[in-house]
Amino acid sequence: MAKTFTLNQKNWRWYADDGAEPTAALANENTAYTLSDNTTKRRLRVNLAEVGGGTANNVSFSVQYSKDESSWSSMAAGNAWNYADGAATQGNTLAGLKLSDTSTAGQYVEADGGAATYDYLASTNVEWDVCLVPGSGVESSTLYYFRFLINSAEVALGSGETHPQATSAVVVSSGLSSKLALLGVG
Repeated sequence: MAKTFTLNQKNWRWYADDGAEPTAALANENTAYTLSDNTTKRRLRVNLAEVGGGTANNVSFSVQYSKDESSWSSMAAGNAWNYADGAATQGNTLAGLKLSDTSTAGQYVEADGGAATYDYLASTNVEWDVCLVPGSGVESSTLYYFRFLINSAEVALGSGETHPQATSAVVVSSGLSSKLALLGVG
């Protein structure tokens, strides 16, 4: 029987963009994170595990977001989410592993198609680190889901796994802030 290169998304976790190798976890593994603001860069670690026994060379990596897990959008300036120029260097191999189910260091990504030269070995649990930032199109207090693509193909969720999730910060309009201040609220 032929081996087929097949990926499943497994564990994930949010981190602060506080260094080339992030140290400050923002939530527990596989736990949604609520943003403190809608302007700060954050890092998302994810395990994309090869489960089919196959290999693939020169894979490209990208991320999409959704509010309902059915209609997905690409990262871009002016959208709700975009890649960000973080504290690490695009394409560098990760210095350490942060997730409980990974065994292989992948790459740091801060642009679409970021790891265009990554070669997947069979049966490896590869950890990726992507820097993201809310964009001008982000909606206040909204739950967003994130999914991963390799070579433009969606990476399926592993059994019992969830898409990474984050809720944007509550944004109070300046007009409402002024009214609340007049009322002595806030």
